[in-house]
Amino acid sequence: MKFRHQEKLKGTIPPIDLTDRFTRRQFAAEYSQSAYEAMLREERAVGYYLKAPSLQLKPAQRKGMIVLIEDLQRRRGYKLDSFYLAVSITDHYLATMGREGKPPPCLLTLAVTSLLIAAKIEEPHMPRFENMTHLLRAEHGVDLSVDAVTDFEHTIMVALDFQLRYTSPGHFLDRYQRLFALDREA
Repeated sequence: MKFRHQEKLKGTIPPIDLTDRFTRRQFAAEYSQSAYEAMLREERAVGYYLKAPSLQLKPAQRKGMIVLIEDLQRRRGYKLDSFYLAVSITDHYLATMGREGKPPPCLLTLAVTSLLIAAKIEEPHMPRFENMTHLLRAEHGVDLSVDAVTDFEHTIMVALDFQLRYTSPGHFLDRYQRLFALDREA
């Protein structure tokens, strides 16, 4: 099966054989093509939103927010996927606020809420908001109410039109590792 972009890439990337060596049939080619097309349709660049006139955030402020997300993710034992999704949610939300000309929210609340949303998606067990607020109080001396987090969660979801997850090449790589038995230890 040929993809539209193969002609442009001809000679630059070696072709991958996605056929079953016993039956000579391709592994779910229609799934790969539809996933690739969905990825192209849903692709949205975040862009450099820090200089948006309404936001006027400094790179150090964003860095502090990311460090907080990383610290909370590590302390709660969440997967790295939760961290990356939380950062993606914060960036997309701030970019949306910048495009709409709205002021930035409290970055601490945004960081905590984004991590909890990401944990709901990525983690096998539902995160407890109370545990996160206790951790914030104990480790960072910050008092954040559960109501503030749940209210802001709704605000983020509506602002992002409930599109929190984006198809990425990572999904393809995971799938191909399983297909070629590269996900098992030797």
